Amino acid sequence: MRTKGPRPWSALAFLGVLTLGSAALGEGARGMRQGTRPGFFEASVGPVVGLLNTDRLWAQSSLEIGGHLQGSSAGPALSGSFDFLGRHDWFGMEMGLKFRWDIQVRRGLALYLAPTARAGYAFYTHKLDRPRHYFNLQFGFELRMIFRNRLIVFVRIFSFDFNIFDHVEVAFDTGVGIGVSF
Repeated sequence: MRTKGPRPWSALAFLGVLTLGSAALGEGARGMRQGTRPGFFEASVGPVVGLLNTDRLWAQSSLEIGGHLQGSSAGPALSGSFDFLGRHDWFGMEMGLKFRWDIQVRRGLALYLAPTARAGYAFYTHKLDRPRHYFNLQFGFELRMIFRNRLIVFVRIFSFDFNIFDHVEVAFDTGVGIGVSF
């Protein structure tokens, strides 16, 4: 019988991100100098918890590609954001244009706080049901670190998803991720 709870792959992904971050932290502040590359490609994993009119627990993986508008790793950024969600016999995908503002915590240090907002499209499908289509809004907050002006490690502290059609669904998600700046 299958037990409910976190899957082993999510724990392994979390340990992998921690290991990469710890190795990069071995460089100390010298390895975390201010980022100068405006482009980024990132991937993350984490749980999604339904809060209103949706199932309780989903697994999520995300991809994002974009760039900063001011030519460095700080300030406003636009990206294409793609989330893939799964739960038992359900599959979902959310995609949209994401805006974030990377606020540098300390001058010369590649540590950023980033409020985020996304607007786009979402669909969910079940093997026994027709697809459901939604307008998707997402608001969140992330802590980001850049090591050696290339490796990005981040934690999505929180994010709230709103799926809107003939009713509203609300979910909370969090996660960890890695990426590269270019």
